[in-house]
Amino acid sequence: MRRGIVRFHVAAALVLVLVCAAALWRAELFTVARPGDRPRPLALVPEARRPVTELDVVLPAVPVGMERLRRGDGVLLVHYWAMWERHGAAQAAALDSLSHSPALRELRVAVVCFDPFPSVSRFVARRRLSLDVLLDGRGELRRALPCPSIPYTYVLDPAGRIAVAQAGEVDWFAPGTREVLRALLDEPASPREQGACLPSEDSESRSGLRSQPGGLKSLLRLAGTSGSHSIPAGQGLRGSLRSSDLGASSSALLTGRPRIGRNRLSPTYWRKSSS
Repeated sequence: MRRGIVRFHVAAALVLVLVCAAALWRAELFTVARPGDRPRPLALVPEARRPVTELDVVLPAVPVGMERLRRGDGVLLVHYWAMWERHGAAQAAALDSLSHSPALRELRVAVVCFDPFPSVSRFVARRRLSLDVLLDGRGELRRALPCPSIPYTYVLDPAGRIAVAQAGEVDWFAPGTREVLRALLDEPASPREQGACLPSEDSESRSGLRSQPGGLKSLLRLAGTSGSHSIPAGQGLRGSLRSSDLGASSSALLTGRPRIGRNRLSPTYWRKSSS
């Protein structure tokens, strides 16, 4: 009788361990776009349904420096991206080319990834990308702008509202994409740019998002990730939670005092006189 009870407890413990291991493994997966999905032009969210995000973060940049992303600094495009994703190199190159278009010179573009600093730095140097590539290993940006799948694109309008929230690859050269970005650039400036004071934060804004009709959750549901599947995070994501530390420490190793610009903290080098 006792043996039967012992066996039951052992079996229950093993089942519990297996369930915990499966849950942990599932948490290590990351949703990516299905290979069959085609790139789509950006789709604009109607102005009345745009939620406001209280975005203000500073992230390590590749190859060096720190970048500040915040609402109210003009139109901001944030593209969550990974080197190992299907067509990742082509997507980054197309977005880099688009960001240098004369008609979109006021658009600020930030490509954000979660992989370790050394591999991202090598990739950026090899591909000669000139757009901002930032590391969000600690998830500071994702607390304000969630990343339900890879790739995922947000565009914030001049008032700091989410005007685009779209899953999957983007057709960056499509006329519709350019029209959406141009329309956002033509919208009135935010209160910060006009010199007015921003409204004070309330209890909801401190949590990251101030809800408006529909809110960000419903917006993410509209963007949809139904055509998605998961892959192990070991392909570039596992162990990268502290990757931002590496990017920040590489900046600290540079000599000289930082020169703080409008959005970028870049090192200024000082050399001793040979005399």
